[in-house]
Amino acid sequence: APLDFSGKGYVVYTSANSSPTITATGTYNTGQVDVPITYSNGSNQGGGMNLVCNPFPSPIDGSLFLANTNNNGLFTAYQIYDNASDTWKTNATGAPSSIDVGQSFYVQTSADGNAEFETSMITGAGSNSFVRENDILEQGFICVKVEQEDGRYGETFIRFHEEGTEEWEWEKDVTFRASGNNANPEIFTELENGHQLLINSPGALGEVEEMALVVEGGSLGTVSLFSNDEYKLPEGICGVIEDLET
Repeated sequence: APLDFSGKGYVVYTSANSSPTITATGTYNTGQVDVPITYSNGSNQGGGMNLVCNPFPSPIDGSLFLANTNNNGLFTAYQIYDNASDTWKTNATGAPSSIDVGQSFYVQTSADGNAEFETSMITGAGSNSFVRENDILEQGFICVKVEQEDGRYGETFIRFHEEGTEEWEWEKDVTFRASGNNANPEIFTELENGHQLLINSPGALGEVEEMALVVEGGSLGTVSLFSNDEYKLPEGICGVIEDLET
């Protein structure tokens, strides 16, 4: 049966001295793109932190992005997660100077507005390999969510992976990043050394029987705790969420 890779990105291999013609359906951005960003005056907006992404099919120059007249009135830095050191780096502390194709990053705004991406920011320098792989050893995700009555929420993920362990693994786990807004409830898992995880891959199905979750109450102090149905339990697996605190 044919494979459906729609929405999965793309990879191209060519041989030496070849001149292939590449075609694609749909469109890509060839002009200015405005991405709405919001200050933290509503539910779950994280102290003005906004996650945005390079919308062009080419890397962009981070310094030109920040120097944009509109952007420099809203934010002065961008933050990118560095897997090798397991830290968040800004453009001033080692984040890449070019922002690759499809690369997401954080900006912290001081007001509502738009992050502007202009074609003049496009640069030829980048390190994105364009490769996106399907992990055949991944067996499923579970998402556990906490939410308070005003809509503010937090969520964390348990990932079943055949090579997962109880230790920190940068290629399988993701460090938890607090929203920066104490009004938001938060939920995460925590390793023995205190490392907090947004995505925890402790092992394969059948190897993981229970997982301790840390919940921090938001501004209302009362939250609902439930499984996010967007992430289905693997077939044949049932789960019980047990409140040991209240």
